[in-house]
Amino acid sequence: MLSQPAAEKLGLAPGARVEAVIVRTRAGREEGARVTLTLAGIAPLAAFDRDGAFVALDLLEAAEDWRDGFGVPRLEWPGEARPGKGRVYPGFRLYARTLEDVAPLRSALVAEGLEVVTQADAIDNVRRLARNLDLLFAAIAALGGSGYVAATAAASLATVERKRRELSLLRLLGLPTRGLLLFPLAQAACTAGFGLLLAFVLYFGASFGLNLLFATDTGEQLCRLLPQHAAIAVGATLTAVALAALVGGLRATRIEPSEGWREV
Repeated sequence: MLSQPAAEKLGLAPGARVEAVIVRTRAGREEGARVTLTLAGIAPLAAFDRDGAFVALDLLEAAEDWRDGFGVPRLEWPGEARPGKGRVYPGFRLYARTLEDVAPLRSALVAEGLEVVTQADAIDNVRRLARNLDLLFAAIAALGGSGYVAATAAASLATVERKRRELSLLRLLGLPTRGLLLFPLAQAACTAGFGLLLAFVLYFGASFGLNLLFATDTGEQLCRLLPQHAAIAVGATLTAVALAALVGGLRATRIEPSEGWREV
Protein backbone atom coordinates (compact mmCIF):
# COMPACT_ATOMS: atom_id res chain seq x y z
CA MET A 1 0.00 0.00 0.00
CA LEU A 2 1.22 3.50 -0.87
CA SER A 3 0.36 6.82 0.70
CA GLN A 4 -1.71 9.09 -1.52
CA PRO A 5 1.10 11.63 -2.16
CA ALA A 6 3.47 8.83 -3.24
CA ALA A 7 0.85 7.21 -5.47
CA GLU A 8 0.07 10.53 -7.16
CA LYS A 9 3.75 11.27 -7.80
CA LEU A 10 4.32 7.83 -9.32
CA GLY A 11 1.02 7.83 -11.19
CA LEU A 12 -0.02 4.47 -9.75
CA ALA A 13 -3.47 3.03 -9.08
CA PRO A 14 -4.54 -0.02 -7.03
CA GLY A 15 -3.60 -3.23 -8.82
CA ALA A 16 -0.53 -1.73 -10.51
CA ARG A 17 2.77 -3.63 -10.38
CA VAL A 18 5.87 -1.70 -9.36
CA GLU A 19 9.51 -2.69 -9.05
CA ALA A 20 11.13 -1.59 -5.79
CA VAL A 21 14.91 -1.21 -5.41
CA ILE A 22 16.66 -1.58 -2.05
CA VAL A 23 20.20 -0.18 -1.99
CA ARG A 24 23.08 -1.05 0.34
CA THR A 25 26.79 -0.28 0.49
CA ARG A 26 29.05 -3.26 1.08
CA ALA A 27 32.85 -3.31 0.94
CA GLY A 28 32.79 0.17 -0.54
CA ARG A 29 30.55 -0.96 -3.38
CA GLU A 30 26.89 -0.01 -3.84
CA GLU A 31 24.55 -2.92 -4.43
CA GLY A 32 20.85 -3.01 -5.26
CA ALA A 33 18.21 -5.69 -4.81
CA ARG A 34 14.93 -5.63 -6.70
CA VAL A 35 11.51 -6.96 -5.81
CA THR A 36 8.25 -6.68 -7.75
CA LEU A 37 5.24 -5.59 -5.71
CA THR A 38 1.52 -5.29 -6.44
CA LEU A 39 -0.17 -2.13 -5.17
CA ALA A 40 -3.00 -3.33 -2.93
CA GLY A 41 -4.44 0.11 -2.16
CA ILE A 42 -3.79 3.77 -1.47
CA ALA A 43 -3.84 5.17 2.07
CA PRO A 44 -5.85 8.43 2.27
CA LEU A 45 -4.26 11.69 3.36
CA ALA A 46 -5.99 11.46 6.73
CA ALA A 47 -4.05 8.26 7.46
CA PHE A 48 -0.61 9.30 6.14
CA ASP A 49 0.08 12.65 4.50
CA ARG A 50 3.70 12.04 3.40
CA ASP A 51 5.44 9.85 0.85
CA GLY A 52 5.48 6.31 2.17
CA ALA A 53 4.90 2.64 1.47
CA PHE A 54 3.31 0.03 3.72
CA VAL A 55 4.46 -3.54 3.11
CA ALA A 56 4.26 -6.86 4.91
CA LEU A 57 6.50 -7.35 7.96
CA ASP A 58 8.41 -10.24 6.38
CA LEU A 59 9.45 -8.02 3.46
CA LEU A 60 10.62 -5.31 5.87
CA GLU A 61 12.67 -7.88 7.77
CA ALA A 62 14.13 -9.18 4.53
CA ALA A 63 15.11 -5.64 3.48
CA GLU A 64 16.81 -4.97 6.83
CA ASP A 65 18.68 -8.29 6.67
CA TRP A 66 19.97 -7.47 3.21
CA ARG A 67 21.02 -3.95 4.25
CA ASP A 68 22.93 -5.48 7.18
CA GLY A 69 24.92 -7.56 4.70
CA PHE A 70 22.98 -10.79 4.98
CA GLY A 71 21.43 -12.72 2.13
CA VAL A 72 17.77 -13.50 1.59
CA PRO A 73 17.64 -16.80 -0.33
CA ARG A 74 13.88 -16.82 -0.83
CA LEU A 75 14.14 -13.55 -2.75
CA GLU A 76 17.45 -14.56 -4.41
CA TRP A 77 19.31 -11.70 -2.76
CA PRO A 78 22.99 -12.67 -2.29
CA GLY A 79 24.86 -12.34 0.99
CA GLU A 80 25.99 -14.18 4.09
CA ALA A 81 23.60 -16.29 6.14
CA ARG A 82 21.94 -14.40 8.95
CA PRO A 83 22.72 -15.62 12.51
CA GLY A 84 19.85 -17.32 14.28
CA LYS A 85 19.68 -14.85 17.17
CA GLY A 86 16.48 -12.90 17.81
CA ARG A 87 15.69 -9.67 16.05
CA VAL A 88 15.96 -6.26 17.63
CA TYR A 89 13.70 -3.51 16.29
CA PRO A 90 15.23 -0.11 17.08
CA GLY A 91 11.95 1.68 16.47
CA PHE A 92 8.61 1.35 14.77
CA ARG A 93 5.29 3.20 14.52
CA LEU A 94 2.18 1.46 15.78
CA TYR A 95 -1.37 2.74 15.27
CA ALA A 96 -4.19 2.08 17.72
CA ARG A 97 -7.67 1.39 16.40
CA THR A 98 -9.25 4.28 18.34
CA LEU A 99 -8.09 7.12 20.58
CA GLU A 100 -9.39 5.24 23.61
CA ASP A 101 -7.09 2.31 22.77
CA VAL A 102 -3.88 4.37 22.93
CA ALA A 103 -3.46 4.34 26.72
CA PRO A 104 -4.07 0.56 27.17
CA LEU A 105 -1.76 -0.19 24.24
CA ARG A 106 0.96 2.00 25.74
CA SER A 107 0.59 0.26 29.12
CA ALA A 108 0.88 -3.16 27.48
CA LEU A 109 4.05 -2.17 25.60
CA VAL A 110 5.63 -0.60 28.69
CA ALA A 111 4.89 -3.79 30.62
CA GLU A 112 6.95 -5.63 28.00
CA GLY A 113 9.89 -3.36 28.75
CA LEU A 114 9.59 -1.25 25.60
CA GLU A 115 10.22 2.47 25.45
CA VAL A 116 7.07 4.14 24.16
CA VAL A 117 6.42 7.67 22.92
CA THR A 118 2.79 8.63 22.31
CA GLN A 119 0.84 11.71 21.26
CA ALA A 120 -0.83 11.77 24.67
CA ASP A 121 -1.15 15.56 24.87
CA ALA A 122 -2.67 15.84 21.42
CA ILE A 123 -5.02 12.93 22.16
CA ASP A 124 -6.12 14.52 25.44
CA ASN A 125 -6.84 17.79 23.64
CA VAL A 126 -8.91 16.02 20.99
CA ARG A 127 -10.85 14.00 23.56
CA ARG A 128 -11.43 17.12 25.69
CA LEU A 129 -12.74 18.97 22.65
CA ALA A 130 -14.98 16.03 21.73
CA ARG A 131 -16.32 15.84 25.29
CA ASN A 132 -17.06 19.57 25.40
CA LEU A 133 -18.80 19.39 22.03
CA ASP A 134 -20.86 16.43 23.26
CA LEU A 135 -21.96 18.44 26.29
CA LEU A 136 -22.79 21.43 24.11
CA PHE A 137 -24.84 19.34 21.69
CA ALA A 138 -26.56 17.58 24.60
CA ALA A 139 -27.54 20.95 26.09
CA ILE A 140 -28.86 22.14 22.72
CA ALA A 141 -30.78 18.88 22.28
CA ALA A 142 -32.23 19.14 25.81
CA LEU A 143 -33.38 22.73 25.24
CA GLY A 144 -34.80 21.86 21.84
CA GLY A 145 -36.53 18.76 23.21
CA SER A 146 -38.02 20.70 26.12
CA GLY A 147 -39.32 23.35 23.74
CA TYR A 148 -40.75 20.68 21.47
CA VAL A 149 -42.56 18.96 24.35
CA ALA A 150 -43.93 22.28 25.62
CA ALA A 151 -45.08 23.36 22.15
CA THR A 152 -46.67 19.99 21.42
CA ALA A 153 -48.40 19.94 24.81
CA ALA A 154 -49.77 23.45 24.22
CA ALA A 155 -50.99 22.45 20.77
CA SER A 156 -52.61 19.33 22.23
CA LEU A 157 -54.42 21.38 24.90
CA ALA A 158 -55.54 23.91 22.28
CA THR A 159 -56.91 21.13 20.09
CA VAL A 160 -58.84 19.62 23.00
CA GLU A 161 -60.30 23.00 23.90
CA ARG A 162 -61.27 23.65 20.29
CA LYS A 163 -62.94 20.24 20.04
CA ARG A 164 -64.42 20.37 23.53
CA ARG A 165 -68.05 20.34 22.38
CA GLU A 166 -67.51 17.46 19.97
CA LEU A 167 -65.63 15.46 22.58
CA SER A 168 -68.36 16.01 25.18
CA LEU A 169 -70.97 14.79 22.69
CA LEU A 170 -68.87 11.71 21.99
CA ARG A 171 -68.61 11.18 25.74
CA LEU A 172 -72.40 11.52 25.96
CA LEU A 173 -72.78 8.87 23.24
CA GLY A 174 -70.67 6.43 25.24
CA LEU A 175 -67.07 7.00 24.10
CA PRO A 176 -64.89 5.45 26.82
CA THR A 177 -62.18 7.37 28.68
CA ARG A 178 -59.37 5.61 26.82
CA GLY A 179 -60.86 6.84 23.55
CA LEU A 180 -60.61 10.44 24.76
CA LEU A 181 -57.04 9.74 25.86
CA LEU A 182 -56.10 8.32 22.46
CA PHE A 183 -57.55 11.25 20.50
CA PRO A 184 -54.69 13.76 21.10
CA LEU A 185 -52.12 10.94 21.10
CA ALA A 186 -53.12 9.81 17.59
CA GLN A 187 -53.05 13.37 16.33
CA ALA A 188 -49.62 14.04 17.83
CA ALA A 189 -48.27 10.72 16.49
CA CYS A 190 -49.30 11.66 12.95
CA THR A 191 -47.58 15.03 13.30
CA ALA A 192 -44.44 13.36 14.70
CA GLY A 193 -44.36 10.84 11.87
CA PHE A 194 -44.50 13.57 9.27
CA GLY A 195 -41.80 15.52 11.14
CA LEU A 196 -39.50 12.48 11.31
CA LEU A 197 -39.93 11.81 7.61
CA LEU A 198 -39.12 15.43 6.77
CA ALA A 199 -36.12 15.39 9.15
CA PHE A 200 -34.64 12.27 7.54
CA VAL A 201 -35.13 13.68 4.04
CA LEU A 202 -33.36 16.91 5.03
CA TYR A 203 -30.56 15.02 6.79
CA PHE A 204 -29.81 12.66 3.93
CA GLY A 205 -29.85 15.56 1.48
CA ALA A 206 -27.45 17.59 3.63
CA SER A 207 -25.15 14.62 4.33
CA PHE A 208 -24.96 13.78 0.62
CA GLY A 209 -23.93 17.36 -0.13
CA LEU A 210 -21.29 17.42 2.64
CA ASN A 211 -19.80 14.09 1.59
CA LEU A 212 -19.75 15.18 -2.03
CA LEU A 213 -18.03 18.50 -1.26
CA PHE A 214 -15.50 17.52 1.42
CA ALA A 215 -14.72 13.80 0.96
CA THR A 216 -11.15 13.28 -0.26
CA ASP A 217 -11.54 9.67 -1.34
CA THR A 218 -14.15 7.75 -3.31
CA GLY A 219 -16.72 6.25 -0.98
CA GLU A 220 -15.50 8.20 2.05
CA GLN A 221 -18.27 9.43 4.34
CA LEU A 222 -17.67 12.44 6.55
CA CYS A 223 -21.31 12.62 7.61
CA ARG A 224 -23.10 9.35 8.35
CA LEU A 225 -26.14 8.46 10.45
CA LEU A 226 -25.71 5.12 12.20
CA PRO A 227 -28.79 2.86 12.56
CA GLN A 228 -28.61 2.94 16.37
CA HIS A 229 -28.55 6.75 16.34
CA ALA A 230 -31.54 6.85 14.01
CA ALA A 231 -33.38 4.45 16.34
CA ILE A 232 -32.57 6.66 19.34
CA ALA A 233 -33.88 9.74 17.49
CA VAL A 234 -37.13 7.98 16.58
CA GLY A 235 -37.58 6.66 20.11
CA ALA A 236 -36.88 10.05 21.71
CA THR A 237 -39.31 11.79 19.35
CA LEU A 238 -42.12 9.31 19.98
CA THR A 239 -41.52 9.47 23.74
CA ALA A 240 -41.68 13.27 23.69
CA VAL A 241 -44.86 13.12 21.62
CA ALA A 242 -46.47 10.66 24.04
CA LEU A 243 -45.65 12.84 27.05
CA ALA A 244 -46.94 16.00 25.36
CA ALA A 245 -50.09 14.31 24.08
CA LEU A 246 -50.75 12.88 27.52
CA VAL A 247 -51.31 16.42 28.80
CA GLY A 248 -54.08 16.98 26.24
CA GLY A 249 -55.43 13.50 26.82
CA LEU A 250 -55.81 14.07 30.55
CA ARG A 251 -57.60 17.34 29.86
CA ALA A 252 -59.93 15.50 27.45
CA THR A 253 -60.82 12.88 30.07
CA ARG A 254 -62.09 15.65 32.38
CA ILE A 255 -64.72 16.77 29.89
CA GLU A 256 -68.20 15.97 31.26
CA PRO A 257 -70.93 14.58 29.00
CA SER A 258 -73.27 17.29 30.36
CA GLU A 259 -71.21 19.98 28.56
CA GLY A 260 -72.43 18.69 25.23
CA TRP A 261 -75.95 18.11 26.57
CA ARG A 262 -76.29 21.74 27.55
CA GLU A 263 -75.62 22.83 23.96
CA VAL A 264 -77.97 20.34 22.27
